Amino acid sequence: MQVSMQQLEAIERADQRERTLGTREFDGFGEDVWRTSELTWLDIRGKPKRGDLTIRVPVESTSIVESKSFKLYLMTFALLTFESKHQVIATIKAHLDELLQASCDVTLNTGTPGFAFDPSFMEASHCLDYIPLGVSTFQPNQALLAPRRSASRASGRYHTDTFRCLCPISGQPDYATIVVSLQNGWLSAESLLAYLVSFRTHPTFHESAVERIFRDVMAVCEPSSCSVLGSFARRGGIDIVPFRSTTAGPAPNWRSPIA
Repeated sequence: MQVSMQQLEAIERADQRERTLGTREFDGFGEDVWRTSELTWLDIRGKPKRGDLTIRVPVESTSIVESKSFKLYLMTFALLTFESKHQVIATIKAHLDELLQASCDVTLNTGTPGFAFDPSFMEASHCLDYIPLGVSTFQPNQALLAPRRSASRASGRYHTDTFRCLCPISGQPDYATIVVSLQNGWLSAESLLAYLVSFRTHPTFHESAVERIFRDVMAVCEPSSCSVLGSFARRGGIDIVPFRSTTAGPAPNWRSPIA
């Protein structure tokens, strides 16, 4: 399946300038910078990837892109396969250049998490997103956790920045960093990642998703203690961070001071 640019809608700059400035020309310089941390796609094995997308549109372009149409366009990437992030960049650039009649600059940073965690909170965490993984299902299943019964149990903190589920009311995607901490539990990091990314097309509320993860990890991995934190991307000015734990107390101080 290929990305279609049919959802993209162009708005003529000259028409908008005439309405607001009384002239169809702009005597100056500049650019429009668009940013999102919610771009996600699949690699050739079906494993979810995500990145921080930045687009620079020169003021000389004949048009701007209507924001809702651009959001819907980017949402179509979530279940499409790309050989590399460079193919993602090339696809977006080609479509925007054609739509806006200008040369747009497109960059995609996959090296940093999209959600603002304090480095001191994350420094001891193992990022699951670097694990090679083949994915064949996007419906959550407790059996995917499949822990390895090694000679000794594991303890640690693990996270993924590629978590995605769907709002059960609107059907819109919700993105999150999920952090799983456990002590003395049977755990395969690869199986944990496979389980977490299986929520990708599943309709569920933020709180319900975190509670289900907590329940399933407790049931399958059998840790002596466990906590699950989900830092969901802000929507409508509000971000929700459910936290569930075997220990009473408030959620840890996960937020970066500059966020």
